[in-house]
Amino acid sequence: MASGRARRHRVTSSSPISGGRCPSGPGPAIATPATPFPLPRRECNRAAARLSKVLYNAPVDERSSGSGEWTIPVRAASANARPGCFGYLRSRFVTGVVVAFPLVVTIFFARFIFNLLDRWSYPITARLLGYPLPGVGAALALVLIFILGVLAHNVLGRRILQLGERLLSRVPVVRPVYTGAREITRAFTADRSKAFRRVVLVPFPSRDALSVAFLTAEFEHDTPEGRQRMISVFLPTTPNFTTGYYLLYPITVVRESSLTVEEAVRMVISGGLLAPSPEHILTPPTGAQRP
Repeated sequence: MASGRARRHRVTSSSPISGGRCPSGPGPAIATPATPFPLPRRECNRAAARLSKVLYNAPVDERSSGSGEWTIPVRAASANARPGCFGYLRSRFVTGVVVAFPLVVTIFFARFIFNLLDRWSYPITARLLGYPLPGVGAALALVLIFILGVLAHNVLGRRILQLGERLLSRVPVVRPVYTGAREITRAFTADRSKAFRRVVLVPFPSRDALSVAFLTAEFEHDTPEGRQRMISVFLPTTPNFTTGYYLLYPITVVRESSLTVEEAVRMVISGGLLAPSPEHILTPPTGAQRP
């Protein structure tokens, strides 16, 4: 039977509709205890046609056979059937949410920083101008960042910054926060030879599983069997990329991946939603040598 063609469901004359039964032959219907009121056969067929039109949105053959049976068409599911109006609206709404979510998060974060800087600058602008001026805090922050960059390229400025770092490193509560943020910044701004080199696949958390990690260093280790090549990797957690595991592996258990560092970072932060194809992840790059 064709997929889009309606198949008919046969209902016998003994099937109750609206509390009555359709008679099996010609002549007037007779009321019985099971049928509180009689229904002529023609009325039964008309009721079945209306019910079929409402439930199945399909025409019905109102002609009854001699045995008092009628047919109700039931549409068969089609593999190529287009989604209905509700499915269309739902798919477009989900797509809109996926597109709008990063924009909304970025706008709210930028607005939060902007308002925070303005709140800090309100007393200054209110004292100088007599009223608070929006946007001054963001402008002052940009100027301050530029001044710090100029000082970092100056001998005297570098000494001043080093003195400030030593002072912050002695504060118990501030020390771990500042040190962690500084190391993360250095990791992302360092030279490519000292930062994440490439993406590899390592057995974690079990030997049968593979996890995406970033190669950070290569070295050799003395073992009873001789010198063994080892690598160190950083395995980030999802979705917080700044936390993870520092792991050491023999070179023999590590697999290469065609992923770039940027693709792997997007994949980890998105929890796999922005992941490339599995073939691209598991296939080593063309002409690649072992780490």
